Amino acid sequence: MIKEENKNKNSTLGTISLIFGILGLIFCWVPAFGIILAIVAIITGGIGFKKEEKFGLSLAGLILGLLSFAIGLILLITTLALFGVASDLISEDSGDNNGIISLETSDSSSNSISTTTIPTTTTPSKSWHDLTSFSGSGDKNTDTFNIQGSKFKLIYIVKGDNDYALLTLSVYEEDSSFPTEMIMTDIGFTGSEETIIYDGSGTYYLDIGAANLHSWSVKVEDYY
Repeated sequence: MIKEENKNKNSTLGTISLIFGILGLIFCWVPAFGIILAIVAIITGGIGFKKEEKFGLSLAGLILGLLSFAIGLILLITTLALFGVASDLISEDSGDNNGIISLETSDSSSNSISTTTIPTTTTPSKSWHDLTSFSGSGDKNTDTFNIQGSKFKLIYIVKGDNDYALLTLSVYEEDSSFPTEMIMTDIGFTGSEETIIYDGSGTYYLDIGAANLHSWSVKVEDYY
């Protein structure tokens, strides 16, 4: 009785192996799924082959499992390789186009295809641009200047007459009596410094105060 139950159990393993081997061969083109089915067929077929007295089903399932595993593995590797090549080609094509899109349209009446090339716009990187400059030796209200970007830079050079040299810069919007920024150098400072103003685009002017200076100069740079 026990021997008969073992035979039924072994026969079941052979049947399972054969079924999964067939399924693995059918679905071997599906990445990973076919390989999983093949592995189940190989495992059950191997166990049944060792334990069955009549191992025909197990052997058939084992062979089909090995075959579907090999085919599925080859297809998976080929798919990954083709995907990598396609990605490289797309990257090269996008690099060669340099921002140009080509559209193909077909004319059903004349059976002809025309290609329309549409240049794409790319946003240039922002950088500093010289806008204007002012110079003098005493107090001065400058002419107005227009800022396009979100910030601008003041680069000022001071040459003092003595240890009490001082330069002050007040930034005003046009038609405003209240400064948006106030800059003051250290007393006795001689040299060059710069300050970035984050007041955005608009029209501005400078109120420059100078004390004990031989000369000063201020350059304005716009960032856009």
